[in-house]
Amino acid sequence: AGSSNRGDAFTDFGSRTMRLPTESDETARIIRLHELTHSKVSPMSAEAFSVSAKTAGVSERMLECAEEWRVNRIVNNMGYDTATLLDGSEKESGKKAAKAGTPQAFNEALAFGLAISASPKALNSLLSGIRSGGKPEWAKTIRNAITAVKKEIKGDYRFDRYLADTEPYAVTDDITVPFGFTKSLKVAQVVSQFLQPYDSEGNSISEVDVSEGGVEVP
Repeated sequence: AGSSNRGDAFTDFGSRTMRLPTESDETARIIRLHELTHSKVSPMSAEAFSVSAKTAGVSERMLECAEEWRVNRIVNNMGYDTATLLDGSEKESGKKAAKAGTPQAFNEALAFGLAISASPKALNSLLSGIRSGGKPEWAKTIRNAITAVKKEIKGDYRFDRYLADTEPYAVTDDITVPFGFTKSLKVAQVVSQFLQPYDSEGNSISEVDVSEGGVEVP
């Protein structure tokens, strides 16, 4: 048993554990449905998840957030209002990220923005916090990333048809994932184009620095 606070509910395939809010309000019901949907459509193997991220050229964190996005979209397509998925912490999270001001803080805010974008209010609150923290350009970039995802969906008429498909899809000769998970991989790739690169010491670097070679980019 858990609560509706962000991050408190989870589905852990490794330990076969699910933590769910026990309240009877609509938000708690949707969170329970979200976790139950994970149990049906998400990869059950941590190895499959990490190999998929490596194969797609994205970080596991970005893929994790893309999978949150996919599950929320599935829930929304089932007729449930995912706009209620917010807990009031989003604005403060955005403000803290902006105050930190590092490339890593931006990249986390970008991934988190994707994860919560099924709730426009939650996303707007995050972006409001980022702007009030002194990084309006970050808010604009994150908004552009979410718009890029919408364009990706609009350009693929089969996107939602296969979003929840659980047929096995071979990532490698030994690793398979549910076919619908490939949509999370694609979304993660789209949003990753907006990440800020940084060097091994955590300092921001430009695309020019990267193109010239010799710069280690985590």
